[in-house]
Amino acid sequence: MKNGLIKWFTLFTWLNRGESCFIRSCQAITWPQPDGCNPQLLHHHQHHHPNCDHQHRAHNNLDSALDSLSRPSAKMHLIFDFDGTITQQDTIGELARSAIELQRRISGDDLQASWDQVVQSYVDDYRSYKKSHPAQEDTRTCVDDEIHFLSGLKDVEETSLARVAESRIFTGLDAEILSQAGADAVKEGRIKIRKGFPDIISLANERGWSVSVVSVNWSRAFIRGALRPHILDVVANEPAADGSITGPEFLKGRMTNACEKREALEHLVKEKDGRVIYFGDSTTDMECLLRGGVVISDEDDSSLLKTLRRVGVSVPHVGEQADVKVSWARDFEEVLKSGLLDG
Repeated sequence: MKNGLIKWFTLFTWLNRGESCFIRSCQAITWPQPDGCNPQLLHHHQHHHPNCDHQHRAHNNLDSALDSLSRPSAKMHLIFDFDGTITQQDTIGELARSAIELQRRISGDDLQASWDQVVQSYVDDYRSYKKSHPAQEDTRTCVDDEIHFLSGLKDVEETSLARVAESRIFTGLDAEILSQAGADAVKEGRIKIRKGFPDIISLANERGWSVSVVSVNWSRAFIRGALRPHILDVVANEPAADGSITGPEFLKGRMTNACEKREALEHLVKEKDGRVIYFGDSTTDMECLLRGGVVISDEDDSSLLKTLRRVGVSVPHVGEQADVKVSWARDFEEVLKSGLLDG
């Protein structure tokens, strides 16, 4: 039976995917640098198939790729976004759905209408911000312009998180409960992990690489539950006992945008050696990706890929060109086969 959350997802599918953690939850889902841009910033960031033979060849190709990766290599630190990167879809809607169902079971309260209002208000605020911003999308043709636009969404995000607290959907739900909710969502197929992720984690463990997850999701515990049995370093927000959303301690605030994800990345790598590769799928990942990484996208026309190309960043498919800062892949199997992790 469709609930109000799905109704809002369907209503707002026109919105650009990936503008923020929340906006994504509102969906059922050779560059010269242009004049006037800051080149230093860019430099710094810089169907199931029925044919068994086909499946066998694909499996052998992946095995070969993994075998070629088994030799010793340089130290690396792999950092992953969670929603839409590790998972096949955004999970904020599933987190909210799980919380609403838990509240219904525990207290008997039906908070669906409160959540629907949170979503509606956010969409209204986002539309207003986008419409009134002095630099419209087609005029933002360099990295500086886009980052300025994304940073300006901070007030929209903070106002929305205040509404989340007022909705009480997370009140009294501790980390253990939310972790189990994340695990159940994966077990029951409501959250799907992207192909090749377990293999890339196994490879990292074999080689002694560091692995971290950086997410603007609202529950670190929910993410950890969804990632079972992998035990990874997760940097994300978390609901407090009163239902308010709190951020990672080192940020002294909540993590909601691309700038704060970059700060989290810098915090993670500041005392570690080796190459850093970041994996992300949305504009909240943009600053991290421009330091060196892989866009995860089902096809080559995602909102993030279009944005990067609009601001002058070439993004070839992973393995097509050497010495590029940013490439893209459909899943982690393609990353493993590309040779990117050969060292």
